Amino acid sequence: PAGFVFNPGTALSEDYGDYFFMTGAPNGNQLAFRIELAGEAFRKVKEHPIGSGTAIVGLAFGPDGCLYGADWDGGYPLDQKGSVVRFDVADQANRHPLRDEVRQLLANGFADLEKVRLLGLLSHADQRVRLGSQFELVRRRSFQELSALALSENASLLGRLHALWGCGQLARQGDLLCRDTLGVLLQSQEDILRAQAAKCYGEISSVDGLPLVKLINDSRPMVRILACLALARHPHSSAASALVERAAKLNREEHYQRHAISAAFASCATDAELEEAVKHESEAVRMVALLAYRSLGSAAMTSLVDDASPWVSIEAIRGIHDTLVDEESLERVASLLEPKLQWNEARARRIINANLRLGTKAALKRLVSVAQAAEAVHQVRISCLESLKLWRQPPVLDHVQGVRREYSGSRFWSADFVAPLLSELATGEDKELRRRAIAAATALQVDLS
Repeated sequence: PAGFVFNPGTALSEDYGDYFFMTGAPNGNQLAFRIELAGEAFRKVKEHPIGSGTAIVGLAFGPDGCLYGADWDGGYPLDQKGSVVRFDVADQANRHPLRDEVRQLLANGFADLEKVRLLGLLSHADQRVRLGSQFELVRRRSFQELSALALSENASLLGRLHALWGCGQLARQGDLLCRDTLGVLLQSQEDILRAQAAKCYGEISSVDGLPLVKLINDSRPMVRILACLALARHPHSSAASALVERAAKLNREEHYQRHAISAAFASCATDAELEEAVKHESEAVRMVALLAYRSLGSAAMTSLVDDASPWVSIEAIRGIHDTLVDEESLERVASLLEPKLQWNEARARRIINANLRLGTKAALKRLVSVAQAAEAVHQVRISCLESLKLWRQPPVLDHVQGVRREYSGSRFWSADFVAPLLSELATGEDKELRRRAIAAATALQVDLS
C-alpha cells in the first residue's frame, strides 16, 4: 500500500527504529506502531499518532532519513493544491547518528565498492544499504563469499540473512553451491535462518522436497509454515503422514499453518491418503483434507457437506459454491434448502444461491416451497423471495460473491407455478414478506390479480 512503510533502520531517530508508519486518507490521520510476535502471527504495540489534519495518500522514506508524504488536499475534482509533507524529529540532536552516512552511501551507489566492503555492509543498520550490497554481490555472482557468510556462525544474524537471500537469488539462477548452502541452513540453530532457508529452497526449481519434511514438526510456527509452502512446490511422498500429525494439533485460530499444511497435503498426499484424512477423527485434519480437495478442484468436497462439525460442513458448502466443481456438486448444496434451514449467513446464502444458479425446475420448487413455509426462519424466506425476484434475469455479478457468473440459457420458468405463492404473500400480514413478494412479482411480470 502506498500509505504504509517501515523504518529502514536509520531514518528519523533511534527511538523510531523498527516502527511501521501508516496514513489514512481522507481522515488525515497518521500513525506509528511496532509489532511483536504472537503465536504464528503478529500484533500491534505502541501505536500512537504522529500527525493529523492533512489528507496524505502515500508515504516514503527519503535517503536523508526523513519521512515524506504526498498531500492530496482532498476532494474531487482535483484542485492542483497538493504538496509534499516532510516528517522529522523535532530536536535535530535526536536524529539517528547514521543518517548522513546512509545518505552518502545511497547517493554513491554500490557498483564501485570492494567486495569485502559489500560483505561488511550486509550487516549495516539500514535495510536499504544491506539490500544494495546484497544485490551488487549477486550481480557479481559472488556465490562463494555469500555461501561462506551465510554459514558462518560467528557473523551477525542480519549479515547471514542477507547472504542467505543472496544465495537464494543465485540458486534460482542454477548455482549448485548456493542450493546446497540453503540445504545446510535448513538445519540451522537459528529459527529465522531455518525459516528463510525453507522459503528460498522452495523457490528453486527441480529440488528434492525430502529435506523439508523434517521441518513440518519444527518448534517454530513460522518455520513450519514456510516449510509446508515449500513442500507444496516440491512434494515428497513421505510428507503426508507428518502433515496429518501436525494438522491434528492445530486449533481453529492457526489460520496460516492450516493454509500451508493444506497446500502441502494437496501436493504430497495420494488419493487414498486424502480419502483417509476425510474420515479422520480430528475435525482439523478433515478441514485440511477439505481445503486440499478445494485447491485441487475435486468434487470429493461433497462428502463433507454433512460433516458432524459445522465448521467443516460450512467450509465444504463454501468450497463447492465458490469454485463450482460441477453442477452435480452444486445440486448437492442446493438440495439442502428446506423449511428447517437455520440462518447461518455464510451457509444459508450459498444454499439458496445455488438454487438460483442452477435454474432447474427442482431448484425453483425448493425456493417457492421454503418461501411459502410459515415455519421457516423469516430471514430464509426473505432470501428465497430475493432469489425468486432474480430468477428470470440472474445478476451478472454473483449474488453472494460478487464475481461474474455465466448462466445456462435453458432456465426453467412457470408463472403459474410462482403466482400463487406471490399472491398469498402479497396479501399477507407480514409487511416485509408482502413488500418482497410485490417486488418479485413486478420483476417477474407475474399478475397478482
